[in-house]
Amino acid sequence: MHEQDWQENKPDDSKLEDTCRFDTLIGLIRKHDPSIVFDIGCGSGVLGRKIKAWKSKVVLHACDISETALERAMACFEKAWKTDLDSENIPAESSQYDVVVCSEVFEHIYDVNHLLREVNRLLKPVGVGLLTVPNVCYWRYRLDILLGRLPIPMNDDRHIHQFTREHFGKKLHNAGLTIQAVRGCRIRLPWLATWKPTVFSDTLVFEVKKATP
Repeated sequence: MHEQDWQENKPDDSKLEDTCRFDTLIGLIRKHDPSIVFDIGCGSGVLGRKIKAWKSKVVLHACDISETALERAMACFEKAWKTDLDSENIPAESSQYDVVVCSEVFEHIYDVNHLLREVNRLLKPVGVGLLTVPNVCYWRYRLDILLGRLPIPMNDDRHIHQFTREHFGKKLHNAGLTIQAVRGCRIRLPWLATWKPTVFSDTLVFEVKKATP
């Protein structure tokens, strides 16, 4: 399904370049000023190219399930692996990365808990995870349900899971990760997403670290 999606629905990156979550992620990556980053579910490398445009010396590693996407992404990554996150561990060394990004991936896989443990494994002891998930509690999605309609995330055949802040937060805790901050992102009236992301953002951005032993 994902291979077909990249081949037929995403022949180029024109629909992805202006996605506001990438701007939010780049802002957070700049704040932490990493030397080495892992992008889980890198797609065609839109975020990777934005990171390199900011700081060309950042070492970027990545994985994705789609060969089509990886072929387009390879130019901006020093290492990239084709990985099925439901059946394989990520083929990278443990405790190596300053920042691990996993954006709009968790809803597409069966074993969310396994992937969160992999995020924990890849992070350095002081590393930061930047994870995004669709927010099913977004106000428009709540309205859709009241009107008897399926919200966009629930009506996407590629989506296996739905998330709220509390639901995803419990999974983070069980994987040994602690939440440092939760942000939203939106193009219009961005201050609303900053003020109350769980209501006014369709995407939640979690900044996490390893739990203190």
